[in-house]
Amino acid sequence: RAEFLPEIFVETKFSEIWIPFPDPFPRKRSVNRRLVSPGFLERFKKITSPDAVIHLKTDDEGLFEYALETLKEYDAEILKVTDNLYAEEFVPFEEAIKTKYEEQHLKDGKTIKLINFKLG
Repeated sequence: RAEFLPEIFVETKFSEIWIPFPDPFPRKRSVNRRLVSPGFLERFKKITSPDAVIHLKTDDEGLFEYALETLKEYDAEILKVTDNLYAEEFVPFEEAIKTKYEEQHLKDGKTIKLINFKLG
């Protein structure tokens, strides 16, 4: 459970975190359970190095918009944002790795959204 990461990785500092297709928790009452909510961003900040990059991949438009708004309010440095990853001219190898869910979403005609950011 991601809320326990700071207790588990007390002395470890990660340079990168990938959040591929998290549960979007669409209901308003579940907003604090989203992995890009301010509470989770604070947890990630505790276990990452200052220059760490966090990657979010999702097919969920609501989560994507929420993440962009939250990151702006959090004053995160957004490195890359796309609402259609595979329409890009060049997709780096690590961004093109597909999960089972991503493959299913693509088969269903959904677009894959990506945000790469730093917390500072």
